[in-house]
Amino acid sequence: MGPSQQVIVELEVLLSQYLEISNQTGSLEAIKAKIKAHIHDLLGSGMPRLMGLMYLVDVKEELFTFTIQNTSEAELPDALAKLVIDRLLQKVYTRLYYRK
Repeated sequence: MGPSQQVIVELEVLLSQYLEISNQTGSLEAIKAKIKAHIHDLLGSGMPRLMGLMYLVDVKEELFTFTIQNTSEAELPDALAKLVIDRLLQKVYTRLYYRK
């Protein structure tokens, strides 16, 4: 398994833990689409559930607040999905780095 595949596998494991998303995706774009759909659902459910997800993933509150305030409603799921993916990738890289 190459390094990029290992990162995807680790990311899928984290996603399944945090978001209860099936880990049968095949690419980062597929993962991003699933996160966007989940965030879109959470936006419809109210801010407390969305904030709970951001807390579980450990997205910085300042980044979350800035994104909410400075992003149009139509682009919000995409922007928040990027925050989630960036944070989860940081966790993956840290785990892989210290695993050596």
